[in-house]
Amino acid sequence: NLEALEQLSTLDSTGNFFNYFWHEGDTVTLTSKNDIWAYPGKQPIKNSIAVMPEIYNDNVEDCLGVCSDYIQKCSNIHKRLTKPQYFHYEY
Repeated sequence: NLEALEQLSTLDSTGNFFNYFWHEGDTVTLTSKNDIWAYPGKQPIKNSIAVMPEIYNDNVEDCLGVCSDYIQKCSNIHKRLTKPQYFHYEY
C-alpha cells in the first residue's frame, strides 16, 4: 500500500537497509535498490528478479534472483541462475 511505501522510504532514506517496491501488475517495476522486479510470466529479462517463475516455467538463466511463495519448488531454478546475488525475497 502507498502508506507503507512512504513509511519505508522515510525509515530508510539512505537506501541501505530495505529493498522495497510498489506495483499493480506492471510488466516490471524498479525496487528501491534499482532491481528489476518482473511480473510472473514475463521472463527472460536480463538481471531481473523472476517472480513466481514456477507458474509459467520461466527461463531464469539471466536473472539475478527468484521470488516465490513456494521457494522449495524453485530449488532446481537456483542452479540455472548464471550469477545469483540472492535467491529469496520475502514480502
